[in-house]
Amino acid sequence: MNKFSFSLLAILMGAASSSAEIVLSEDFNKFTHGSEDSPATAITDYDAITATPGWTGLSVCEAGGCAYMPVGSQLATPQLDLGANGGNYCVSFKAKSATPGAFFFLMDSNNGYMSGDITDEWATYTVTLPTGSGPSMKAEPTIIYFYAYTDMLIDDIIIDDSGVAVPAALPSTDFKFDSFTANWQTSLNAESYILNVFTLDYDVTTTVFSRKYIVKDKEVNETSFVVERDDFATPYYYTVAAKSGNAVSGESNMITVAPDAVESVTALSPSDISTDSFTARWTSSALASQYYLHLIRRHEAINNETFAIIDTDFSDIISDGTVDAPQKELEWLFKGDWFANMPVIADGIIGINNQDIDFFGQAYLQSPAIDLTPCNGEINVSFTAFSRKGLKNASVKLCNYSPSLTFVDISDFTVSDNPETFNFKLSGGSKASCILITSEDSGMMFIDDLKVTVDLPASSAIVLPIETLITDETYATIDRAGLPSEDQIAYYVRASWAVSHKDGEVRQIPEVISEPSNYVWVEQNASIDDIQTDDSLPDVIYADGAINISDPEKRPVSVYTLTGNCISHIECPDTRSKISVKPGIYIIRVGSHSLKLYAGPHF
Repeated sequence: MNKFSFSLLAILMGAASSSAEIVLSEDFNKFTHGSEDSPATAITDYDAITATPGWTGLSVCEAGGCAYMPVGSQLATPQLDLGANGGNYCVSFKAKSATPGAFFFLMDSNNGYMSGDITDEWATYTVTLPTGSGPSMKAEPTIIYFYAYTDMLIDDIIIDDSGVAVPAALPSTDFKFDSFTANWQTSLNAESYILNVFTLDYDVTTTVFSRKYIVKDKEVNETSFVVERDDFATPYYYTVAAKSGNAVSGESNMITVAPDAVESVTALSPSDISTDSFTARWTSSALASQYYLHLIRRHEAINNETFAIIDTDFSDIISDGTVDAPQKELEWLFKGDWFANMPVIADGIIGINNQDIDFFGQAYLQSPAIDLTPCNGEINVSFTAFSRKGLKNASVKLCNYSPSLTFVDISDFTVSDNPETFNFKLSGGSKASCILITSEDSGMMFIDDLKVTVDLPASSAIVLPIETLITDETYATIDRAGLPSEDQIAYYVRASWAVSHKDGEVRQIPEVISEPSNYVWVEQNASIDDIQTDDSLPDVIYADGAINISDPEKRPVSVYTLTGNCISHIECPDTRSKISVKPGIYIIRVGSHSLKLYAGPHF
């Protein structure tokens, strides 16, 4: 059994308190044969040489007043009633081992267990478990098993049911840049608590996480403790144990420290606007370690047209991988915020990898959410596909968020090792739909020449993501060359608290993401003469059904429709103005500066 799979929780302490209610005591004084250095043969009749009948074992030997447990042996107590204290009980024993890296492991018949290191000198080990049972709680009696994973000597086993209960650690609170509060529930019979706070260092060779303690064995009388830290983007964890006298319980569950929520930001009007680029801006969020800048596009059909949501041959994917020896990833984000779960990458092509489907789940390519109501819920999907490693059966699915993911149309297809082009028309889409290309078979499937289109009637519009950028700044400069010139462009921002990951680590650590900000629409064809781009540019956003204007210079404000009708004018505004409007596109003029703003719901 792997030593590192257990909590190393043995604590060197004195013998159990004299006031404890002893359920079982065994000093092995009748184990007179042999010695510590030269144990006798394995015991066959335990009742003849133990203080209490009912002991059993496997390969355990007498060793001159103690028990010798060679590697692979087992020692089991009689059936015990350990239910009088809510199932909490304490086990105390002496042990030693000359084997380097020795440790003990004990388990009860109710699956409670504990482990810990053993030194090469006699020492007393005391652990507490909450899993005792017996007639006093109308349950089966408890048996405690001692296992030897290295050669060891054991003596003076004392079991009582007045132990302190294992506490339950609670989520952290008051998450700040430089501190947080660790919390836990009160524990039965506890006089104080032992808190451990740590980070986890990863060894890429052994693939083992080891603790690096920030707070170690801190005795606390309350059920919370403020922990100070100096590394905001490193994941912290904590456990707590209960203490009564010299008895210390087992460790609680481990808590990953993370904020409850991250405050959303306000997207500001762009600056540095030119025909080649613009700079998206937003306010900061106190707990954010990074920001997601989402660029979106709004395409309006002048005439009836077939519009491509995505049309790519994946030529932008550069990799040393090949289809027979691909680069393997856990996830991938590509054009138009399409997402790949468990992808394989080769130069100029992407695939899905189901070779580890039982461990990582089903692989798939997934589109972002798309509003298909302008095209009667219909969408066309075309791609070239072929397989490797035996995958044969696959599907393309149309799903609706309502609010959970619901499959509304599915087309199955069969792939081989030779590329073949597939075309599908799916229907039943809604205001929030997505496309999935997936398989339940083991193996790999590669996708190329992916094209997804919709038929848009004249004067209808569709809104789609362009890409998502990640930055730890509160601004990002966007190159207009990569944006469709015929469409309206907007951006919104989400703040994120996400811990830093080191190379080679695989960690399941929660990311906490804020609600999306307001949307800011960028005038795509504006000239330098039309829009001021210096620091005096006012901030104009749409939120809560109103145009909100922030202008320290208090310049006159006018709001116009696209037809030139002035619907509001404030000659002497305050530094902040709020003008309620119906959804639509407006021209906002503040002093001599003008900009276009989309006032409407998020997409």
